[in-house]
Amino acid sequence: TESSTIMTLSWKNNSKTATEIEVWKVDPNGDWALIVKVPASVAFYRDLGLEGGTFYRYKIRASNATGVSDYSDAIIEMTMPAPAELAATAVSSTVVSLSWIDTTRGETEFQIERKEGWGGAYKMIGSATMNIKKYDNTKVKPNTTYWYHVRAVKVSTQQGSKTFSNSQYSNEVSVTTLDGPTKLVATPASCNNEIALSWKNNSSNLHQGFNIERSMNGTKYDP
Repeated sequence: TESSTIMTLSWKNNSKTATEIEVWKVDPNGDWALIVKVPASVAFYRDLGLEGGTFYRYKIRASNATGVSDYSDAIIEMTMPAPAELAATAVSSTVVSLSWIDTTRGETEFQIERKEGWGGAYKMIGSATMNIKKYDNTKVKPNTTYWYHVRAVKVSTQQGSKTFSNSQYSNEVSVTTLDGPTKLVATPASCNNEIALSWKNNSSNLHQGFNIERSMNGTKYDP
């Protein structure tokens, strides 16, 4: 597998008289179909335009002017599916927490990309190792809207060279970070056992409310 839409096949040609290698694939009707012939000197083929997260079955055989060889063993492989159900939560004014569902087999890592605002450009901001399904983005600004998407990456080594396979991107999500309130003022109320509090709300996004904590010694605060 090379990506969500590309399958790379490779093989060893054991025939000294072959002139071509035939590549066969099972079609949507379940029948074997010849999809390409490549010169015998070529030992790979990239099948393009596939569907992510889908199984495909292949086999090959050698041919020349006098006939064809037996087929190779058939192989079945799945293209890389994209991570699913990406969600983002503004934990605070400086942290956005991301989570997703891992739908890929054998990924090396997940790459997290972010853009600022609707018209921004996506840039990679970090990665999560295989089977990790969450990431905390700690380099964010208060009261700012960010967009995120995630993709799976598989790194393999063939003949001493590294090959990188990428899935398609997950769904795109946006979140607006919070901004802490300011200008807190405490005023004694008309009753001796009450204090009236007021403050300025600096968050433009919706939130559930404010947590108010109190301290009797200026060190330990309790709700």
